[in-house]
Amino acid sequence: MTKVIFSENAKSYDGSSNDMYKQYCIIASFFGIKEIPINKISITKDELNIIIDDYKKLSKNKPCFSSYLRGQIRTKRREQNMKVKTIKIHPIENSTDCLEFTENNLEFISNILENLRNAKKNINKKKETEKCECEEVENDDDDEWNKRCKSDLCTERKCCLDKKSKILSKSKVSLLRNGSRDYTFTVDIKYEKQVDRLISILEESKETVEKKIHDDDWIKDVGLLS
Repeated sequence: MTKVIFSENAKSYDGSSNDMYKQYCIIASFFGIKEIPINKISITKDELNIIIDDYKKLSKNKPCFSSYLRGQIRTKRREQNMKVKTIKIHPIENSTDCLEFTENNLEFISNILENLRNAKKNINKKKETEKCECEEVENDDDDEWNKRCKSDLCTERKCCLDKKSKILSKSKVSLLRNGSRDYTFTVDIKYEKQVDRLISILEESKETVEKKIHDDDWIKDVGLLS
């Protein structure tokens, strides 16, 4: 049996690097997450094939495969009494916390600040899109989705799942670069003020580091002149 693993090169390629981990820690901590998992439950290729075969035998009202696979992995964890190890992350509530966590690294602070500013632009775009769509749909029937079932938990595509997925993703933005397998963080656009606050903390941190660098350079220059 061979375990399914990912090479370190793949991790670097998709953005799951140490830099991405630190960015995730800052964002997650600011939004109230106190610890994050550090280990994953792996399955073998043979186990995956069995899960796929079992999935194919399910009735027509089966969930999407990704949901089914997550459920099977959770079941495996429970059966083996496996506990997910976690690591506590540094609380980020103000610029002092940010500077302590980043160790006054100007490049890192600038990178995450740029990502968050892009996220802010995406929030504004989605707000504008929602406004336009609301105006257009006021007197328009939604022919794309016609709910036929009476179930509280519908698992049929083109009935409820696709529509719900579309509704949920419509108002969310990613605060981290897309493509990271290990670290992702999305928020609803209604949390725009919180995103603004985090941007403000990072801007204040950046200004503090830049001032310190400027002061240190000034002291060196004066020392050379004297």
